[in-house]
Amino acid sequence: MKNFAVLILTLATLNACTSAHLRPVTKGPALMWLGRYDPIESKSLSDVPEQVRLKVLDHLRKRLGPFADRLKFTGVRIVDFDRLAHDEPSSKDYHYEVYAYDLQFEFQMRSVGIDSYTAQIKLRSDGSILQEIDLPAFAESPEKLGFISLEHAASIASSKGYEHKALYPQIVYLEETDSLAWKFQEKIPDDGLVTQSKVIFVSAHNGEVLLKGTSSSITIGDRASSCKFHLPKAAKRPGLTQALARRITFASQRPFHMWSEPSSQSNCRASVRRLAWH
Repeated sequence: MKNFAVLILTLATLNACTSAHLRPVTKGPALMWLGRYDPIESKSLSDVPEQVRLKVLDHLRKRLGPFADRLKFTGVRIVDFDRLAHDEPSSKDYHYEVYAYDLQFEFQMRSVGIDSYTAQIKLRSDGSILQEIDLPAFAESPEKLGFISLEHAASIASSKGYEHKALYPQIVYLEETDSLAWKFQEKIPDDGLVTQSKVIFVSAHNGEVLLKGTSSSITIGDRASSCKFHLPKAAKRPGLTQALARRITFASQRPFHMWSEPSSQSNCRASVRRLAWH
């Protein structure tokens, strides 16, 4: 574990398609692994100090507008920093800030193919935002309240050369565009060591193709050892491409996401599909 100070495991379900129909997708919470320390888990908002609780709820109402009413609180993870220092002494050397509160909210939109989406916002002890909620600022951009369906997005991916029957769909948040996107991944035949996939991101709001390229990863034992995302030479949005390229460049001792197939979640064997964009 010396190569990585912290590991974030994203509990996201990669839903395969059956025949020509895609199953609704589920996005679970991203959990930060803190060595031998386990954060306190609670299903009650009352376990968050009132001042912090009122501050974050007011922020969410201002950022999300009417969409905030769709959210259902599902839980909070609370870090006791004295206990963290005791159980995981190396935490003092982390090159990033650990949250005090990780609040999770769920919404469903089955009509467009979202079975469940867990959004998270991470806070410091005083209630200030450490990591913004992974949802668009709907109050500022009400046009993003519109969604295209999973099937519609899949047809767009197919028109760009992606095989509909081979797609693995996900719903993801892109910080650079402050939008939700349908992510489709199509595996490419490989040599058994390097896993490669064609990946395309389609805006969940208007169907625009935001990014497409090829991802590759290597898994040795139960640890993914490298990850690259090959961006197209000619990008529709050079600024966006450059920003994403900077964020998905691998660096050791920094948090990253691991995407695991449902069949391999039990023993944590997984390949890095992409790095966190936040």
